[in-house]
Amino acid sequence: PHAVSETSDGTLSTTAEASEDRGYTRIYKQSLFGLILGGSCGVAYGMMDSWGTKEGRRADRFSEAAKNMRTNGIIFGGSFAVFQAAKEATRRARGTKRSDPFDPENTAWASLSIFPMALHPVSRRAMPHMAFLICIDAVNEAGIKLY
Repeated sequence: PHAVSETSDGTLSTTAEASEDRGYTRIYKQSLFGLILGGSCGVAYGMMDSWGTKEGRRADRFSEAAKNMRTNGIIFGGSFAVFQAAKEATRRARGTKRSDPFDPENTAWASLSIFPMALHPVSRRAMPHMAFLICIDAVNEAGIKLY
């Protein structure tokens, strides 16, 4: 089902994007994106953290490494999902459009969502990596090409 919305020139539009923008589907999609991307980055971070030493690569320590990967996957996935949902909710609350160029205020407000990571020592160690993930997202939204 497509929703009807009024365009800038006064005509009516029945696009799927118009129906998406009426509800909170976009917040759901952004948080799902954050969960998937953050979770996979967290698993990779946990693997590198566990297997970073010769001692950590021993076969009898694999269960510890798997637990570390799972924990970091949950921490990164949850935090980045909350960040993405907060960023989209901030965009909606401020009334900025998705087609607008990168809006640093939205990212700044949404970045406050990662501060709960500072409460626990395990997640506190991952905060710089989470901040880097947010920087990558900001560069991507800005459309800056680094190559």
